[in-house]
Amino acid sequence: MRAPHTRRSNESAEQALPDFVPSHLAAEWTAISCGRHNVLLAGAPPALDAMLASITPHLEEPIRMFDTATGTALPGQGTLVLTEIGDLNAEQQLRLLAWMDRAGREGHVQIVSTTSRPILPLMERGTFRAELYYRLNVVRVDLDEPRTDLSG
Repeated sequence: MRAPHTRRSNESAEQALPDFVPSHLAAEWTAISCGRHNVLLAGAPPALDAMLASITPHLEEPIRMFDTATGTALPGQGTLVLTEIGDLNAEQQLRLLAWMDRAGREGHVQIVSTTSRPILPLMERGTFRAELYYRLNVVRVDLDEPRTDLSG
């Protein structure tokens, strides 16, 4: 039996904005911490590592890191962390999509994914599935300077 998940109100989440979250990202923080939406962190590897370390204590337990080498079992609840999604091969992408379909019917798992490289060019080349990208990119946090050209 799954323990009931308590959610804070959006108002209380904004009041409790952690120091590492810039004030202009208050809405994104609320979506991540209260709504438990999937989030994509994009930026340079050191910024990704720092942000992931900062938000980890705020994620729903259990937290499972996906290991592309060993094919870690996917959780039934909690949080799944996918690092460098651009490195997922075609089989792993299909497996994740099938698991996301099952997890959506059976329970709720939040997915936090990271990328240090643009995913749109990978989609254009057909090496990254658009459906997976859009399901992971519900809330996006860009950790680099904003750009007007998002293609690469």
